[in-house]
Amino acid sequence: MSNITGKLQALAGRRIVIYNRDCDTGRLRWELHLHHTRATVDLTKYRLWSGEQHPAADAWLDAQQWDEYATEQYAVFYGAWHLYWGTYTWQPLGGGHRALGDCQTVITRLEETAKGRGFEFSKGGS
Repeated sequence: MSNITGKLQALAGRRIVIYNRDCDTGRLRWELHLHHTRATVDLTKYRLWSGEQHPAADAWLDAQQWDEYATEQYAVFYGAWHLYWGTYTWQPLGGGHRALGDCQTVITRLEETAKGRGFEFSKGGS
């Protein structure tokens, strides 16, 4: 995490689409916590697994604009209605639970959803 923390500033002020916010932001919070405690804080104050997170981790996550959950959008597109819960069933991402694979698969799910709703776009972002 330490080798990419500076690059995370590129997200400031941008729309962030996340697949499963609770899971993904929980992981980000934990990794940021570890980064900051190893670099700047006495570990006796912020014990691992204590539930208390480093303030810089919380501050970074709180400053982000988490705009959409791709999980919910894809579930509606996929169309598997759950009679008991009365909502669409979330579909597994299928990215292998690795950062790069999951990011690439979220893009694929967004493309599938957009194309299924009649949207066209280019790979170059224009």
